[in-house]
Amino acid sequence: MTAEAKKSRSNEIIIAILGLVGVLATAVISNWDKMFPDRGTVAARYEGYRPTGNFETELRYNLEVTGARKSFEGIPKLVATMFYQGQDPQRPRKQRP
Repeated sequence: MTAEAKKSRSNEIIIAILGLVGVLATAVISNWDKMFPDRGTVAARYEGYRPTGNFETELRYNLEVTGARKSFEGIPKLVATMFYQGQDPQRPRKQRP
């Protein structure tokens, strides 16, 4: 082997070792909290939505949050208004030019 080939080979080995060290360091740093779970753990209080497990309660909450309940409550008023104006609520009004 020539001196240049030996140098090229040693460079490849050094690069491979640096890559391996980098991968291992990244793995250790990213999993530090799993290897040492009792150190530096911060417990955050969650005060948001908590499911109840009751379908009726969940449905009411969903309808309230999305605004669907308000829309559903307005439908009878809309139908009554259209009925008194002589329009059929099942058929859309024709657009006038």
